[in-house]
Amino acid sequence: MTISPPKQRPFFKRIPYDIIYDHARFNDYRVLFFLLLQKHTLTNSWEEQTMIYLNYSSAFKLIGITPDRHKNANIDQFRELINQLILFGDVTTSNISTSKDAMLIINPDSQMFYPKEHFAILYDFEIDFILKSWNTPSYSGIKPWKLLLVLSYLRLNINTRYGSAYNTKKNRERYPETYHQYYTNISDDLGLNQSTIAKCVDDLVEMGIIACKHTSGFKGSANLLTGRTIFANQYKYDLQQRGRLDSIYDYKKEIQECEGRLTSKRKQLKANKIYEHIEDDMELPFD
Repeated sequence: MTISPPKQRPFFKRIPYDIIYDHARFNDYRVLFFLLLQKHTLTNSWEEQTMIYLNYSSAFKLIGITPDRHKNANIDQFRELINQLILFGDVTTSNISTSKDAMLIINPDSQMFYPKEHFAILYDFEIDFILKSWNTPSYSGIKPWKLLLVLSYLRLNINTRYGSAYNTKKNRERYPETYHQYYTNISDDLGLNQSTIAKCVDDLVEMGIIACKHTSGFKGSANLLTGRTIFANQYKYDLQQRGRLDSIYDYKKEIQECEGRLTSKRKQLKANKIYEHIEDDMELPFD
């Protein structure tokens, strides 16, 4: 079963940089929990306040997750994320809040809830698809919060071109809409083990959301080193086409351009005899 993107650009959620990267401060559920907070956001226009009201158990059941009130289980971890947001001034708590319910007021200057830059976009139809199909036998059975976390990370890092002619071959060559990285580095960035990263990527590819290609190894200063994995979105929406699904975008061409640039750079460094001193593929300058 693969995802079917709607033809018109749908509603989306912004996932800020810190929610994605700060695994020391936030737990593995962090993207899912942040999405839950956004889902329960209400604007109180007459008081010019944006509030969040939710019942923990009802919120979990709404997305098909069994609430667990045991110590350090999912409800405790949800409260811990909220406590971190309170500690850093992103929200304040109301005296109506209880052990079962949360009533929060969002700080209008919060860069978590209103990020102006460095954020990932997840579309509502993607979130719903992942939450409904994560336990489908055709996928690995990886937990949905981990899929959402890895997808957010890739979306944040995949290049995006802007402008009326951004899909031309010239622009693709100059700035392919891709991201290239090692699984080991993604693991360090997210605080997930490499096998989990690999399963998440495999599922996102099978779902039809992300595309990837593993580049070939190369000879560094001593041993044969593994090449980077190239990632791209399998589809995108074009604001130049009034927000419709981009009819020109081809992720295979994007990946091909990125791979060509990496190969070209390796050959250049090898010819200049710089190559023999490189210990890691990430040392290769790309831009």
